[in-house]
Amino acid sequence: MADFLCVSWPRTRPSGALCPKSAESSPLRARAALGFAIALVAAVAPAAAVVLPPACPGVRFLVEAPLVPGVALPFDAIAIDDAGQVSIDSGCAAVAPRTSRRGTVRTIRARWTACGSLRSVRLTVKVDEAGCDRITGTFSGRGIRRVQIAAPASACGDGTVDPAAGEACERDPDCAGGEACTVCQCGAPPVSTTTTSTTSSTSTSRPPTTVTTTTRPTTTSTSTSSTTSSRPPTTVVTTTLPTTTTTTSSSSSSSTSTSTSSTTTSTSGATTSTTIGSRLFEAANPWNTDVSALTKSATSDGTIQALNAAGGWGAGALRIDFSIEVLEADGTTPFRTFTPTDDFYSPDCDHVPFPVPPGGALEGETGYQCASDGDCHLIVVHRPTKKLYEMWRANIAGSSFQGGCAAVWDLTRAYPATLRGDQCSSADAGGFPIAAMLFSADEVARGSIDHAIRFILPNSRMRSGVYVRPASHAGGPSGGGNLPPYGVRFRLRADYPIASLPTEGARVVARAMQTYGMILSDGGNIALTAQSDRFTTHKWDEVGVDSRSLQAIRVTDMEVVGMGATIPLTYDCVRN
Repeated sequence: MADFLCVSWPRTRPSGALCPKSAESSPLRARAALGFAIALVAAVAPAAAVVLPPACPGVRFLVEAPLVPGVALPFDAIAIDDAGQVSIDSGCAAVAPRTSRRGTVRTIRARWTACGSLRSVRLTVKVDEAGCDRITGTFSGRGIRRVQIAAPASACGDGTVDPAAGEACERDPDCAGGEACTVCQCGAPPVSTTTTSTTSSTSTSRPPTTVTTTTRPTTTSTSTSSTTSSRPPTTVVTTTLPTTTTTTSSSSSSSTSTSTSSTTTSTSGATTSTTIGSRLFEAANPWNTDVSALTKSATSDGTIQALNAAGGWGAGALRIDFSIEVLEADGTTPFRTFTPTDDFYSPDCDHVPFPVPPGGALEGETGYQCASDGDCHLIVVHRPTKKLYEMWRANIAGSSFQGGCAAVWDLTRAYPATLRGDQCSSADAGGFPIAAMLFSADEVARGSIDHAIRFILPNSRMRSGVYVRPASHAGGPSGGGNLPPYGVRFRLRADYPIASLPTEGARVVARAMQTYGMILSDGGNIALTAQSDRFTTHKWDEVGVDSRSLQAIRVTDMEVVGMGATIPLTYDCVRN
């Protein structure tokens, strides 16, 4: 080897050199050594880094409350500038993040030494570049609990005025001097009797947004939006006057469906489609109980008023999240053991082998790896045993299977009032089975949802220190004593004008809210949770439901039913 390393030595060796003389006197050997040296350098040189273009440049994602403590803002925003740098309005200056891409999904990781009062700050979020309509992930800093983020992109008509995005208003009261709010800009009140429909598009390939603004006179108007995007269009009604009826439909979606049955198929353990049916649990349980005839709770008005005063729904409107997957397992599906992480609590959680269907995916992921560091729920219905397996913060990479809190539910059982155990959590903070209250595109296509709907609120808008049945636990609520507690059931008022909702699919969901209600199950910003349509027969754009289809429903359209006494939260789980 010494011979090869001496090819560049001069003809006369310097004193003390270690090169043998034979290396200087053989041109052929020198040429061979030179070639080897070039190959060696090429082998150890680092490969040229692949530079990805900025993810969703120029888009701002709105967060319900400031992420950095001690900052007074009506809402926070995670912004990506044209150069791809990430900043947070509440105090994190622009930095260049590390990014990776898998398909159309980009993972963005940003770090700050300090953000205001916080130190060692980390942001890990994921965004689908096909739409750039929201980010999900986590925000953490030294000395604070990790915050789960589900932040929609700023858009005209989303209920939040975002001046940095060029918005001046969302509603007429936001404007001064009697001006009207039209397409998020203040101006003279309209005088025509027609409805103006504006479709906007951006260079980031976000779904088109149709903004319908009503006029002062009594008007009946119809707006139709057409798009070539495979993602459902977003329809936003910014102003609805008492004398105006606005109906919006999308030509890319079907408002009715002739489907009358649902089918589940599974071949050789692979996940081919998932249709959980109208009632996942065979026995009567709180989540499949008809509450349409219950009288309004005596505390209803105070609870609704307190929530409305605190800001109402997270993200400023009744939005829908479509990220949770429900997988089907058959008799050939392999069971795998998992290693509990710090997110596994004993005795609340079940440490049992877990069915893992081939070809499945976690919540918000393309496969079983929790790349985004989000909630990463793994939910599997095992038909042969009639069991529901749910896990929070699962992560499967090769032979490694790690998991947080897991809960196994018997689909044939009528559970007692304390569910799996009083003061016990599950894969959901409220102690519930998540899949039992997810609504799916297949149910909407069939025309009925025969169970309650899962809803969530920001921690600051839930009553701290307590929960009510049917919950058996609470997460980290921090709000005042008049706010809704974990486990509260909201019901859409019977006289709500369901016909005013934009599509028949939206009306199907609303009718379920009137019949079975919505149960407060967890903390977060996007109020409603629907099942992803990746493994369902029908798709959300087919049934005419997107993330904003129910945004016309306000907190004040709800009433509280069936709420019993509050139970102090101790976290001392006693399993049944």
